[in-house]
Amino acid sequence: MLNKLCLTFVSILFLCFCITIFGNESSSVYFPSEVGSYWVYEDEDGNEITRESVEDKVIPAQTFHAFSYEPAIEEWFDYIPHLQPNRFKVDDDGITFYNSDEIAELIKARLTREIETLILMEPPDDEEISYEVITDSSEQYLFLPLPISLNEEWDTGTLKTTLQISINDHGNNDIGRMDIHFSVIESGTVVDRETVETPAGTFEECIKIEFRTETEMSMAFERDGNPPGETVTTLWLAPNVGIVKCHREMEDMFLKTAPIDELPFTTTENTLELKKYEIKPTETETNTNYFPVSPGSYWVYVDQDGNELTRRALEDEVIPDKRLKAFNYKPAIENWEEYDVYTNSELYEVSDDGIVLHVGVSAAKGLKARLKKEVDVIEKITNRFQESMKNDTTTQEQRSFEIKYEVDVKSEESLQFLPDIIQTNEEWDVAKFEAKIDMQYFSTNTQNRPNNRPFSRNIWDFTIIETGKIVSRESIETTAGKFNDCLKVEFRTETTINVSDSWQSEELGTPGETTTTIWIAPHVGIVKFKKQSENIMLKALSKSTENEKVITEADIEMFNSFEEETLELKEYEIKTVDKEKDNKN
Repeated sequence: MLNKLCLTFVSILFLCFCITIFGNESSSVYFPSEVGSYWVYEDEDGNEITRESVEDKVIPAQTFHAFSYEPAIEEWFDYIPHLQPNRFKVDDDGITFYNSDEIAELIKARLTREIETLILMEPPDDEEISYEVITDSSEQYLFLPLPISLNEEWDTGTLKTTLQISINDHGNNDIGRMDIHFSVIESGTVVDRETVETPAGTFEECIKIEFRTETEMSMAFERDGNPPGETVTTLWLAPNVGIVKCHREMEDMFLKTAPIDELPFTTTENTLELKKYEIKPTETETNTNYFPVSPGSYWVYVDQDGNELTRRALEDEVIPDKRLKAFNYKPAIENWEEYDVYTNSELYEVSDDGIVLHVGVSAAKGLKARLKKEVDVIEKITNRFQESMKNDTTTQEQRSFEIKYEVDVKSEESLQFLPDIIQTNEEWDVAKFEAKIDMQYFSTNTQNRPNNRPFSRNIWDFTIIETGKIVSRESIETTAGKFNDCLKVEFRTETTINVSDSWQSEELGTPGETTTTIWIAPHVGIVKFKKQSENIMLKALSKSTENEKVITEADIEMFNSFEEETLELKEYEIKTVDKEKDNKN
């Protein structure tokens, strides 16, 4: 008895927990409607329907969100009310469709087809049959209420239809009339959460909704036969995407009731699946959805060589006049050439301006290490030239060569990682870097006194501007799983070089650039990272050094080479934010 009581108690707790989860979710998450978003659906015969969210429609005293469809509806029998609403509203009560006119056209098309089928199979003798379909439906249909609850049924709307059938003789005299009345009540139920595979990808945590009609039919005389046909429509809605699959089974309303064995009724089935889509961000979409900040959260990334990088969110760090969020990393940065502002940022701020990385000092160190590495290559080539001079017996005097240089890099204190409003294909400025390389070339005649050291000097000035742009939303698979609706962000540098040596300046080629692509999943953060970085200074030098004997083809190839690095999320945990504690702070 005690075991049964415990089992019952656990079951009740589980049911309450499920209802709470659904109840906390906004219906708009399952029905995005930002203008410019589109969805392409494909049926079992390969036919496509494209739905696009368009500008709001305004009629006297009311404003509606709206969709357009391609191709436009020509045959109303194929209209699916739950997939093809034209006008709708999303508010605190849920999602409401205003498509009563379209539903009326659907019912007319259905009953017209059925009565035409009946006349064809049971043609009248000498009479003429005429008919009319009159509908009266609810102005609005509740597609999805709030809160979203599992196995909680709601009424979507009602429809009343009258099929008027008249029989006339050849003199066009009305010799008989029959009115058949239909009363249809539709209900909806969220029956489950499921993972759904479609041509557009695999969508997890989809809510599965079943819409069922219940129809009553009445006429002036008693009848025998079956009850009217019903319609069952099943939809799967993915978070932040919307409808990803639709299946409808639609029985003949009137023909199913006919007491004629030779007149079997039919059931029409439709299945449409999402083929491709693009969801535009809403104006109120916050970038914190893509950059969780709760302390204790961690992310483990693995690179192309199997090396791991663990990032962990820490307690806030307070600096003068600012309170910043913080990360730490294992392993810590030892070689600054490998530093990256996006995968190694330690201090950041989430504000009304967006997500700002406070990594200016570290970014400058990383760029300085890269430039020093490139100058070291030039120094090695110079040493190689010096060795060749020593072995040159045609040279009367022996000289030694030496390069001394200083690298100075200045960076803005903060970098704009994501802007306040997330918009596709809108470019923003990320950061600006200024670098200077002061190179002094010393040539000494070893037979003369040490103080006889003529020299030349060359100053390189670099200006590097980095921009960011959200290029698309994609589904990404990593070792940690599949992530849908990821922002794909591209960061690109644009470099200009000024050189004090006029000849060198004229002979310079295009400097090397860096392209960083990051995929960011909602409520998870960065799930994939890819960076292609070219040599900045050496690539520009490759053009001016092609004819110098000391520069080999291998050097030129190395000057123009680039490095590619990838990181993918291996595992992670996002801690729940303690809102009460956060508000106290």
